[in-house]
Amino acid sequence: MDTAAAPKRKRRSYTRAWRQSIVELALAPGASVARIAREHDLNANQVFKWIRQNQQGSLADSKSALVPVRIDDSGNAAHPEEAASASEGQMTVELRGGQVHINGPADPTTLRVVLEMLR
Repeated sequence: MDTAAAPKRKRRSYTRAWRQSIVELALAPGASVARIAREHDLNANQVFKWIRQNQQGSLADSKSALVPVRIDDSGNAAHPEEAASASEGQMTVELRGGQVHINGPADPTTLRVVLEMLR
């Protein structure tokens, strides 16, 4: 009888940055979570768990986070000139408890500050 114990399987660990990159791939338009998982030798359930963690804000580090975004251009197709002026100076962020309206040009720095404060 062989008394040698089988080597224990070491649990894999991934950096937050790597998990975040997998979540970004999985959330890309038209992406398949199952395909992304297979391509990176992961279980799809693990990727779904990371997506949930990302949505709850517990996956991302303090420098980056994904937030759900919905682009609503309904009503703008009838008046393209209004759509152009609106895109240059208005933004609404909908939250569970209300809305945040940003009027005027929302450059990337301003937007980043606002989103960091909301987190």
